[in-house]
Amino acid sequence: AGDRAEIGVLSSRTFASTKGSGELTTESLRSRSFGLYGYYRDAGEYFDGADPGHLLVENATMQYIESVAGGDRWRCNPSAWYPLGSTVSFFAYAPWMDPAGGVLDIPAQQSAPMPGGTYTVPSDPREQADFCLSAPVLDWSASKGDVPVSFEHALTRVLFFFNAGGEFYEGNTYRFKVKSLRLDGIAGRNSF
Repeated sequence: AGDRAEIGVLSSRTFASTKGSGELTTESLRSRSFGLYGYYRDAGEYFDGADPGHLLVENATMQYIESVAGGDRWRCNPSAWYPLGSTVSFFAYAPWMDPAGGVLDIPAQQSAPMPGGTYTVPSDPREQADFCLSAPVLDWSASKGDVPVSFEHALTRVLFFFNAGGEFYEGNTYRFKVKSLRLDGIAGRNSF
């Protein structure tokens, strides 16, 4: 028997927000946490995220530990440990959500490829999350240290501009009332 190693994560986020409310910042991530999935194959086998593996960590709520050079350190709550002789492949998303809540749907899988899911944007903007994903980290071992996850936006910010035409002279004030606005090709629900 060898020594067991606890799974640790180092997160980074260095980009502008895509929404006005519920923005995911370093500080809000620490209070809201993020979700982590981890899969492994039998000892010595590589897990590439495409073939079935064993579920080790399922939507773990990550606990912030400390800030260090390069990001923030986290651990699974409750703690999770590397299987002896196996590497683990990880997938992370932020902020943490209960998949039963109707917004994030990641099917429960005991033996599966890297998880995929569906995100549905709530119609009420106050309930919309600044939903972010991290690229999967494949075949990670305890000897490599904390698992590096870097969050990127999964949603797109849409800005609106109104062009009244003609010239605008400084000091003049124009008031316009937009009576309707139509967006085509916007997905309110999509898979990842």
